[in-house]
Amino acid sequence: MTAAQVHTLSTQAGPVELSWSVEGGDELLLADSQRISRGVVETWRRPGELEVTLTIAHIDPPLSDQWLPLDGCVGAVWTFQALRPHGPIDIEGRYLALDADLGGSDCGELLTAVTFEQGGRTLSIGTHDNDALARRALDLPHAFGPALPPEWAPDLPEPWEGGSEYGSTVVGAGVRLRLPRLPAGGRADLHVAVAWGATRDDAATWYAVDTEPTRILTEARRRT
Repeated sequence: MTAAQVHTLSTQAGPVELSWSVEGGDELLLADSQRISRGVVETWRRPGELEVTLTIAHIDPPLSDQWLPLDGCVGAVWTFQALRPHGPIDIEGRYLALDADLGGSDCGELLTAVTFEQGGRTLSIGTHDNDALARRALDLPHAFGPALPPEWAPDLPEPWEGGSEYGSTVVGAGVRLRLPRLPAGGRADLHVAVAWGATRDDAATWYAVDTEPTRILTEARRRT
Protein backbone atom coordinates (compact mmCIF):
# COMPACT_ATOMS: atom_id res chain seq x y z
CA MET A 1 0.00 0.00 0.00
CA THR A 2 1.19 3.51 -0.79
CA ALA A 3 2.14 5.47 2.33
CA ALA A 4 -0.61 7.76 3.62
CA GLN A 5 -0.37 11.54 3.39
CA VAL A 6 -1.19 13.16 6.74
CA HIS A 7 -2.47 16.65 7.57
CA THR A 8 -3.11 17.84 11.13
CA LEU A 9 -5.78 20.45 11.91
CA SER A 10 -5.43 22.54 15.06
CA THR A 11 -8.72 23.32 16.79
CA GLN A 12 -9.70 24.78 20.15
CA ALA A 13 -11.02 21.33 21.04
CA GLY A 14 -7.76 19.55 20.16
CA PRO A 15 -6.03 18.28 17.01
CA VAL A 16 -7.67 16.32 14.20
CA GLU A 17 -5.65 14.24 11.75
CA LEU A 18 -6.70 13.93 8.11
CA SER A 19 -4.98 11.06 6.28
CA TRP A 20 -5.38 9.63 2.79
CA SER A 21 -3.78 7.17 0.41
CA VAL A 22 -4.32 5.58 -3.01
CA GLU A 23 -3.11 2.04 -3.55
CA GLY A 24 -1.01 1.06 -6.54
CA GLY A 25 1.79 2.73 -8.45
CA ASP A 26 4.64 4.92 -7.28
CA GLU A 27 4.41 7.50 -4.55
CA LEU A 28 2.33 10.58 -5.31
CA LEU A 29 4.46 13.72 -5.56
CA LEU A 30 3.41 17.15 -4.33
CA ALA A 31 3.30 19.23 -7.54
CA ASP A 32 1.81 22.49 -6.25
CA SER A 33 0.63 24.14 -3.02
CA GLN A 34 -1.26 27.44 -2.96
CA ARG A 35 -2.73 29.52 -0.19
CA ILE A 36 -6.30 30.68 -0.68
CA SER A 37 -8.18 33.20 1.45
CA ARG A 38 -9.66 30.48 3.64
CA GLY A 39 -7.08 27.71 3.49
CA VAL A 40 -4.81 25.80 1.14
CA VAL A 41 -5.03 23.86 -2.13
CA GLU A 42 -2.49 21.12 -2.83
CA THR A 43 -2.02 19.13 -6.04
CA TRP A 44 -0.44 15.68 -5.93
CA ARG A 45 0.51 13.72 -9.08
CA ARG A 46 1.72 10.49 -10.52
CA PRO A 47 2.58 11.98 -13.91
CA GLY A 48 0.46 10.50 -16.68
CA GLU A 49 -1.44 8.32 -14.22
CA LEU A 50 -3.24 10.11 -11.38
CA GLU A 51 -3.86 13.62 -10.03
CA VAL A 52 -5.25 14.45 -6.60
CA THR A 53 -6.30 17.99 -5.65
CA LEU A 54 -6.81 18.51 -1.92
CA THR A 55 -8.64 21.62 -0.68
CA ILE A 56 -8.67 22.30 3.07
CA ALA A 57 -10.49 25.46 4.09
CA HIS A 58 -12.43 27.17 6.87
CA ILE A 59 -16.11 27.31 5.90
CA ASP A 60 -19.29 28.93 7.19
CA PRO A 61 -21.96 26.21 7.36
CA PRO A 62 -25.54 27.39 6.74
CA LEU A 63 -26.83 27.03 10.30
CA SER A 64 -30.12 28.67 11.24
CA ASP A 65 -30.39 31.37 13.90
CA GLN A 66 -31.49 28.83 16.50
CA TRP A 67 -27.91 27.54 16.77
CA LEU A 68 -25.20 29.36 18.66
CA PRO A 69 -22.12 30.35 16.60
CA LEU A 70 -19.39 27.76 16.14
CA ASP A 71 -15.77 28.35 17.08
CA GLY A 72 -14.77 26.91 13.73
CA CYS A 73 -15.56 24.56 10.86
CA VAL A 74 -13.13 23.11 8.30
CA GLY A 75 -13.97 21.20 5.15
CA ALA A 76 -11.53 18.99 3.24
CA VAL A 77 -12.24 17.81 -0.31
CA TRP A 78 -10.12 15.34 -2.26
CA THR A 79 -10.64 15.39 -6.04
CA PHE A 80 -9.20 12.24 -7.62
CA GLN A 81 -8.74 12.13 -11.41
CA ALA A 82 -7.30 8.96 -12.93
CA LEU A 83 -5.75 8.52 -16.35
CA ARG A 84 -5.07 4.88 -15.50
CA PRO A 85 -6.92 2.68 -12.96
CA HIS A 86 -5.86 3.34 -9.37
CA GLY A 87 -7.10 2.34 -5.95
CA PRO A 88 -8.69 1.51 -3.67
CA ILE A 89 -8.81 4.91 -1.94
CA ASP A 90 -8.63 5.39 1.83
CA ILE A 91 -9.49 8.60 3.72
CA GLU A 92 -9.77 9.09 7.48
CA GLY A 93 -10.56 11.97 9.82
CA ARG A 94 -9.37 11.08 13.33
CA TYR A 95 -9.60 13.04 16.59
CA LEU A 96 -6.29 12.91 18.45
CA ALA A 97 -7.59 13.89 21.92
CA LEU A 98 -7.93 10.26 22.96
CA ASP A 99 -9.12 11.09 26.48
CA ALA A 100 -12.22 12.82 25.08
CA ASP A 101 -15.69 11.54 25.90
CA LEU A 102 -17.63 10.07 22.99
CA GLY A 103 -20.75 12.22 22.78
CA GLY A 104 -22.48 10.05 20.17
CA SER A 105 -22.43 8.86 16.58
CA ASP A 106 -24.98 8.61 13.80
CA CYS A 107 -25.05 6.76 10.49
CA GLY A 108 -28.00 7.59 8.30
CA GLU A 109 -29.80 10.48 6.65
CA LEU A 110 -26.84 10.75 4.22
CA LEU A 111 -24.38 11.43 7.06
CA THR A 112 -21.79 9.39 8.90
CA ALA A 113 -20.67 11.47 11.88
CA VAL A 114 -19.22 11.20 15.35
CA THR A 115 -19.12 13.80 18.17
CA PHE A 116 -16.70 14.14 21.07
CA GLU A 117 -16.58 16.29 24.21
CA GLN A 118 -13.24 17.53 25.53
CA GLY A 119 -12.34 20.34 27.93
CA GLY A 120 -15.68 22.11 27.68
CA ARG A 121 -15.72 21.86 23.88
CA THR A 122 -17.68 19.74 21.44
CA LEU A 123 -16.15 18.51 18.17
CA SER A 124 -17.85 16.62 15.34
CA ILE A 125 -16.32 14.85 12.33
CA GLY A 126 -18.53 13.85 9.40
CA THR A 127 -18.69 12.59 5.83
CA HIS A 128 -21.22 11.01 3.49
CA ASP A 129 -22.83 7.75 4.56
CA ASN A 130 -23.22 4.69 2.34
CA ASP A 131 -26.65 5.80 1.11
CA ALA A 132 -25.24 9.13 -0.11
CA LEU A 133 -22.24 7.44 -1.75
CA ALA A 134 -24.49 4.93 -3.55
CA ARG A 135 -26.85 7.67 -4.75
CA ARG A 136 -23.90 9.59 -6.17
CA ALA A 137 -22.49 6.50 -7.92
CA LEU A 138 -25.90 5.88 -9.49
CA ASP A 139 -26.17 9.62 -10.34
CA LEU A 140 -29.66 9.72 -8.88
CA PRO A 141 -31.67 12.97 -8.62
CA HIS A 142 -31.06 14.83 -5.36
CA ALA A 143 -27.90 12.78 -4.83
CA PHE A 144 -26.46 15.46 -2.50
CA GLY A 145 -23.11 15.77 -4.24
CA PRO A 146 -21.34 15.38 -7.60
CA ALA A 147 -21.54 12.03 -9.39
CA LEU A 148 -19.11 9.26 -8.46
CA PRO A 149 -17.85 6.58 -10.89
CA PRO A 150 -20.78 4.28 -11.79
CA GLU A 151 -18.34 1.35 -11.60
CA TRP A 152 -18.37 1.82 -7.84
CA ALA A 153 -22.11 1.17 -7.41
CA PRO A 154 -21.97 -2.68 -7.26
CA ASP A 155 -19.25 -2.59 -4.58
CA LEU A 156 -20.87 -0.10 -2.21
CA PRO A 157 -22.95 -1.62 0.61
CA GLU A 158 -26.70 -1.27 0.74
CA PRO A 159 -27.86 1.40 3.22
CA TRP A 160 -28.00 0.03 6.78
CA GLU A 161 -26.19 -3.17 5.71
CA GLY A 162 -22.60 -4.31 6.00
CA GLY A 163 -20.81 -7.04 4.14
CA SER A 164 -18.57 -4.83 2.01
CA GLU A 165 -15.04 -3.60 2.57
CA TYR A 166 -16.05 -0.30 0.94
CA GLY A 167 -18.10 2.67 2.07
CA SER A 168 -17.98 4.97 5.10
CA THR A 169 -17.98 4.05 8.76
CA VAL A 170 -17.39 5.45 12.23
CA VAL A 171 -14.08 4.29 13.66
CA GLY A 172 -13.14 4.62 17.30
CA ALA A 173 -11.73 8.13 16.99
CA GLY A 174 -13.40 9.47 13.85
CA VAL A 175 -14.74 8.50 10.43
CA ARG A 176 -13.25 6.47 7.61
CA LEU A 177 -13.92 6.19 3.86
CA ARG A 178 -12.69 3.30 1.74
CA LEU A 179 -13.67 3.43 -1.93
CA PRO A 180 -13.08 0.96 -4.78
CA ARG A 181 -10.57 1.15 -7.60
CA LEU A 182 -10.90 4.34 -9.65
CA PRO A 183 -11.30 3.46 -13.36
CA ALA A 184 -9.32 5.08 -16.15
CA GLY A 185 -10.87 8.47 -16.88
CA GLY A 186 -12.73 8.37 -13.56
CA ARG A 187 -13.19 11.28 -11.18
CA ALA A 188 -14.29 11.30 -7.55
CA ASP A 189 -14.83 14.16 -5.08
CA LEU A 190 -14.76 12.96 -1.46
CA HIS A 191 -14.89 15.00 1.72
CA VAL A 192 -14.52 15.15 5.49
CA ALA A 193 -15.83 18.06 7.59
CA VAL A 194 -14.81 19.03 11.13
CA ALA A 195 -16.71 21.50 13.37
CA TRP A 196 -16.16 22.54 16.97
CA GLY A 197 -17.62 24.86 19.58
CA ALA A 198 -18.46 25.26 23.26
CA THR A 199 -20.25 22.27 24.79
CA ARG A 200 -24.00 22.80 24.49
CA ASP A 201 -27.23 20.95 23.79
CA ASP A 202 -28.07 22.34 20.36
CA ALA A 203 -25.96 19.90 18.26
CA ALA A 204 -24.64 22.71 16.04
CA THR A 205 -21.37 20.90 15.32
CA TRP A 206 -23.26 17.81 14.15
CA TYR A 207 -25.41 19.84 11.75
CA ALA A 208 -22.36 21.73 10.50
CA VAL A 209 -20.63 18.56 9.26
CA ASP A 210 -23.77 17.52 7.35
CA THR A 211 -22.44 18.88 4.06
CA GLU A 212 -21.10 17.80 0.65
CA PRO A 213 -18.04 18.46 -1.57
CA THR A 214 -19.49 21.12 -3.89
CA ARG A 215 -20.69 23.23 -0.98
CA ILE A 216 -17.26 23.02 0.68
CA LEU A 217 -15.44 23.99 -2.53
CA THR A 218 -17.79 26.93 -3.11
CA GLU A 219 -17.19 28.19 0.43
CA ALA A 220 -13.42 27.65 0.11
CA ARG A 221 -13.23 29.88 -2.95
CA ARG A 222 -15.30 32.67 -1.44
CA ARG A 223 -13.27 35.66 -0.37
CA THR A 224 -13.39 36.47 3.33
